[in-house]
Amino acid sequence: MEKTGVKASRGKTSDESSEDKTSTEISQQSNGDAVVKYPPPIIENGFASFSIPSINSHLICSLCNGYYREPHTIPECLHTYCKSCLYMSFRSGFKNCPKCNKSLEPDPYKAVLFDRTMHEIVNKLFPHLAEQDAKDENEFYMRRGIKRKQESKPQENKTKAADKKKPIKSTWEDSMDFQLIPDAEPVEGKGLSPLEKPLLRTSGRLKIVQLKKFLAEKLKLDVVKLEVLCNGAPVGDELSLTFVHRTRWNDSLGEDMILCYRLSEDAAL
Repeated sequence: MEKTGVKASRGKTSDESSEDKTSTEISQQSNGDAVVKYPPPIIENGFASFSIPSINSHLICSLCNGYYREPHTIPECLHTYCKSCLYMSFRSGFKNCPKCNKSLEPDPYKAVLFDRTMHEIVNKLFPHLAEQDAKDENEFYMRRGIKRKQESKPQENKTKAADKKKPIKSTWEDSMDFQLIPDAEPVEGKGLSPLEKPLLRTSGRLKIVQLKKFLAEKLKLDVVKLEVLCNGAPVGDELSLTFVHRTRWNDSLGEDMILCYRLSEDAAL
């Protein structure tokens, strides 16, 4: 499989900036606001080169207007914020998404998930931010004379019962990889289009109902018309991906779990 990479341009000198003026377009909207159109990425030798400002809108928290730090995403609406920004909002008594006002009651802390993918993207583009975070945290404890707790190490002696549990492929906390593809035998022959990127990685705590909402948005369908299957059997909306993997998936079929989707029988009639 051919490997690809990313090269991002953070800053330019005044001479370089003047050269780029021909490739960066600035248009005027009817309301008077300026809209900047950046040149498309340049793909060469398996690498994509682009300017950071062209993707800033995807990397900046709307609450603090800074780059995401420990980004957390609300699965219900897919809006992302810094963990500290979001938790400060919750502590003030606000239990809705700050952007779309989607209700996160009764417990908003359980309605958000750590966005590992966004976390790694920001840290790769701005490694100095992670270094500064660690430095600021150490200084915080030192100024207050607080001794930091040592990170707990995993137990070396595991019980036989634990050894028998299915391993979950994970690269960060509870994240897992899986494929999401159309069912090979759709109801009444009414098949659905495949996703542009069927290989996904998300938290194992994600519920099937949240996965269906993601599908509904991508396929432009009503969420109630969709059905998700594992090994040919429909799975309940209330189940998490980790539970489905442990109870429905057969590891002999492959390391990554494969989930299928189709129109529900009621929707196909």
